[in-house]
Amino acid sequence: MALFCGGCLVTEGTYVKKVQEADNLTKELAALHGKYKDLAQENNALKEQIRKLNGDLTAMTGEKDRISDSGMNWITFKIQK
Repeated sequence: MALFCGGCLVTEGTYVKKVQEADNLTKELAALHGKYKDLAQENNALKEQIRKLNGDLTAMTGEKDRISDSGMNWITFKIQK
């Protein structure tokens, strides 16, 4: 069987093949959208983890500085005696 469309001839086999290609591409697109959604969620979770780690780093740096400063005060006190 052949289909005529505006002067072109399309065989049934070619039509079926193109329909299958379109179906496969639609399924692949859906899978890629799912993967994109998963990666976006993972990215957001990692951004949150980085935010928390940066907060921890800031707090620990401040604590280290306070300890260093108090140690320097003790050393200065011992030297002055």
